[in-house]
Order: sequence, then structure tokens, then C-alpha cells
Amino acid sequence: MPLSFQRLCYSMCLLLAVLSVLTASTGATASTQEPGGRAVHVHLDNGLPGTARVDDEGHPIDAHDGQIQRFGDRYYLYGTRYGCGFRWNDKKAPFCGFVVYSSSDLAHWRAEGPLFDATTPSWQKRCDGSTYGCFRPHVVFNARTQRYVLWINSYEVAVGYHVFTATTPTGPFVEAPLPKLAINRDQPPGLNHGDHDVFVDHDGTAYLAYTDWRRKGDIAIEQLDESYLSGTGRYARVGLKATEAPSIFRRGDTYYLTFSDPNCGYCTTGTSYLHATSPLGPWTGKPASGEMARQHRGLKISATSCGGQPADVATLPGPDGPVFLFQSDRWDNGNPSETHATHYWEPLRFDARGAIEPLSCASGFDIDMTGNTSNSRAKITPKS
Repeated sequence: MPLSFQRLCYSMCLLLAVLSVLTASTGATASTQEPGGRAVHVHLDNGLPGTARVDDEGHPIDAHDGQIQRFGDRYYLYGTRYGCGFRWNDKKAPFCGFVVYSSSDLAHWRAEGPLFDATTPSWQKRCDGSTYGCFRPHVVFNARTQRYVLWINSYEVAVGYHVFTATTPTGPFVEAPLPKLAINRDQPPGLNHGDHDVFVDHDGTAYLAYTDWRRKGDIAIEQLDESYLSGTGRYARVGLKATEAPSIFRRGDTYYLTFSDPNCGYCTTGTSYLHATSPLGPWTGKPASGEMARQHRGLKISATSCGGQPADVATLPGPDGPVFLFQSDRWDNGNPSETHATHYWEPLRFDARGAIEPLSCASGFDIDMTGNTSNSRAKITPKS
């Protein structure tokens, strides 16, 4: 055998071995590739609760109560970090900050680092265990300003949120002035506003969906100004109780609002939804009467959120329009330190009337893509 051919065989074997190791460490099947490096197929495993996704260096992904976004040709997973020792309701626990991971195929993730420096005395004072903590990083892109906008939930200011901007999806994010919202403006700092979501409509108008603890867990939706950095005062209440973790998405001419039903910190809870023809409502879909109406705040799609609590619904490119990827946090048995919490992901399915079908709680699913560019198309097939 010629020496050059031997070297070629050795190199190919080495490459295959490396790919095998990377695939095993992520718990995902490696993507097949088209010419030009465009991924066409990937299998994602959810595994059992407690089974962590890992990054490309083999470390468990430590990013919780956040979201997935698609910017350009990459996916970005934003989340709250716990690895430095944060524990909920532990007054001595440090704040670990917010992090982002990126991926070209939803299976192989690269740690991109913190969204901003959370180790400063100022941020530790704002967000450590003595202040109830800071949570739920949500990022959107503002086409008018050409800035990425980050909203986080906190409890040391009355408005309950801080906002930031950056020129790239990974930051660093720089804090903007405190936002103003229509409700609870005159309250002292504390449990005023909770979990939130930022939604950008087709016309570029943005909305903040947020939990109102002063109304026992109702959800308010407020239109944001053109900068996406503050409210306009134009808002609507959904009329719920004992809910949190809202997420808004649009399918066709219908808007959907998913939420944790009921609310419960670091628990396994159900997921329900309502629908509307405008982000400001009116939101409909509550059970009409009887025991179902007393128990559920909306239309239930899972009693357990597949072993966790709903976090977000991501809108991603698909073959016949967007794919709506449901995400829940599989909390670590209520442990105040959620470093080992894991994720559950499943594409939502809709019936002929547009109703969301119950979650299948699949162990994994396949995604077929025509490319990893901004106009890529995906076909998702759940696996039982």
C-alpha cells in the first residue's frame, strides 16, 4: 500500500474516532452533511430527567429558565447559571450570572460565556441570595436599532426588570436605564413582577408578557416602545391566577400564550395555553365550566410539562412555515441549587383547528434540515 494512501486512511480513521467521541459526549447523533457544510439531519435525545445535555467540551450545560433563539445561521441557548453556588432563598449564595451557548444544529453546543460580568459588587448586591435572585434572560433583535436586547427579571427594583443592549447575540450586554411599565409603578422593591417573555411580531412591534404577583399570578402583556427598552403604557391583563412562565408566539394569524399552570418554584407543573387574534387580546380558551374550569386556567397540553416546568416556545425555521419548539426545565427535585437541572424539548403539534395537541413527552426526535442558513427548513419527527 503506498505511503500516501496509508496516511490518508489513518487520517480518516482519526477523524471518525473524534466524531464518535463528540457524538457520545453530547448525547446526540452527529449531523450528516451536504456539500458546503450544511446540516441536513440530526437526532436529539431528551433522555430521562437528570440526563444532562453537554457542550462540545463534555461539560453539562448550565443554563436554565431561559430560551432558544435563532439569529443568522446559529441557534443560541440563553439561561441562568447556577454553577458558582447560587441557591434559591440562601442569603449567602452568590449570583452566578447569565450565559449563552451557540449551535449550528441544536445538537452540538459551544459555550460562549457570560452575557455580562456578574461578579461585580453591584451585580452581586442586586442578584445574590439575599435579594431573591435574578432570572430568565430573554434576548430579541431590534431591526430598527440593530441591537440585541436582553431583559432579565430581578426583585431589588420595583419594576422587576433590567434591560441591556449588545451588538452581537453573545454580548457583552450593556445595561440601559430601568424600564417603565404600566402596572405596579408605585410599589417598593419586592415580589411585584416575575417570569416574563419578549415577543416581536411580524411588523417589528415588541411586547413584554410578564407575571403580576400583586394580582396573585396574573399575566399582563404590554407593548414596548420602538427601542424595546421600556413599556408604552398600552397593556392588557389576561385574567389568570397562580400562573407564571409566560411565552408568546404567533402561528398564522393566531397568537398563543403558554404558561405554567399552576405556578411553583422549581417544581414539576403543568402547561396550559390561551389564544388570541392580537397580542393585547382578548385571550380565550379557558374551560367553560365545571371541575375542569376550577382546576385549569387555560387549555392543558401537559399535566407535568414532561417532567419539568415550561420555560419558552422558540419559533424556528420549518418546511411548511415555522417550527414551534417547546422547552421545559426539568428541575433537580426541588433542589435550591439547580446546577444539574436539565432540559426537555419537543416541537408542538397542531390539529386542523389550530389547537395545540397534548405533548408526547418523547425521549427524542429527528430534525431534517436543508441547510443551516437563515432560510433553512426543518422537519421534526417525534420519537416515542
